[in-house]
Amino acid sequence: EGEIWYNTTSDTFKSVLVTEAWSSGSPLAVAKKSVAGSGTQTAALSAGGKTTVDSATSEEYNGSGWTTGGTMGTARNALGSCGTQTATLVYGGLTGPPSVYKTETELYNGTSWSEQPDISTARYNQGNGVGTSTAALYFCGWNGANLNNTEEYDGSSWTNSGVYPTIARDLGGAGTQTAGLGMGGYMPSPASATPGLSCTYDGSSWTAGPTMNTGRSHLGTGGTQTAAIGAGGYRTPTTAVTDVTETFDGTSFTETADLATARRVYGARDGTTSAFVVFAGNPISALTEEFNRSANVITAGAW
Repeated sequence: EGEIWYNTTSDTFKSVLVTEAWSSGSPLAVAKKSVAGSGTQTAALSAGGKTTVDSATSEEYNGSGWTTGGTMGTARNALGSCGTQTATLVYGGLTGPPSVYKTETELYNGTSWSEQPDISTARYNQGNGVGTSTAALYFCGWNGANLNNTEEYDGSSWTNSGVYPTIARDLGGAGTQTAGLGMGGYMPSPASATPGLSCTYDGSSWTAGPTMNTGRSHLGTGGTQTAAIGAGGYRTPTTAVTDVTETFDGTSFTETADLATARRVYGARDGTTSAFVVFAGNPISALTEEFNRSANVITAGAW
């Protein structure tokens, strides 16, 4: 992908070549699955998750390494999340076995966690969440049954909003509270359990959109409603993890460079379509991978 043109002043051909690739980042201090993620590629947060037990710990990433962050009040995995590294909101989740679906909401200020108002419907949804710590969106999930309800948070309370076009769980989210995007997920109907449906949210209602090239659940997602990215995931009924990465431009999905390690990346949903990071995963992992999209100007040699 790129452009080529002739520069009449310098009497040379020039081109802009776009490169897209994943590279290895520093591993997490503690290998986990089902973590929540927030922030950007150079200022990310990993929170909660599961080792052999449910975790309440968090780690902060600065683009080169991880350091220990604050400890949540409620240990859990598969929780929703959104915001920045120093203003992260987490909500819902799962503990067990036996399975207990959570309603707790907590806010991280870059140092410590504080309890916030609970979500209305206890559930987990593997890192799904959209928006900021004062304008959050949480949709779909599982609490013994697949869900399609949506809740909005305004910084002080949660309220119910639009219904997702299908019941689903383990889907990714991107965008904002008034311009959200849902991607992929596990859906018990139709027969294809991970058909890759995407849906857009306008602040009050959802609209079904195009499907991903590779349908999956448990994917890491980030970006905006019209410039989103999704990586990794889990495909059913084949029960296979995938390394596929796709970008969305508001109209269609395009495959790009694959992850180095196929896995369910869950809530690692930080950054943009040009600078994205995923971490942890299932099988339980400490891996961190960074996705970068860059343009290089090339000047052709003269005869």
